[in-house]
Amino acid sequence: MTTFRKQRSKILASISELAKEKAEEVYGVVALVPSKSFVDNIDTLLKKENNNGGVTVRTSKDGYEITIHCVLAYGSNVVEVVNELQSHVRYSLEKKLKISVKQLNVFIKNIK
Repeated sequence: MTTFRKQRSKILASISELAKEKAEEVYGVVALVPSKSFVDNIDTLLKKENNNGGVTVRTSKDGYEITIHCVLAYGSNVVEVVNELQSHVRYSLEKKLKISVKQLNVFIKNIK
């Protein structure tokens, strides 16, 4: 593995880990769950993205694209939780790591 790929992999892993940590802080988020689609598995094998237990980070031309797969608490306001999740994770990543988050997608896998 080349030095560039190792550095890129470390960067994606650190972004993914911080996003996961900040997503778990949001009230109404019960858990983060990994996505299990065929395309996700191929991208992970080809190292085009970093998939860390429910958080997927991809690079794009003008920033990073982050996808979060989560389980929400029963009775919580889904729209409010998703909006808070997006703003909290985006703000934390941009403030702490000084990166541009182009897109932040949230997929709700279940409500418990």
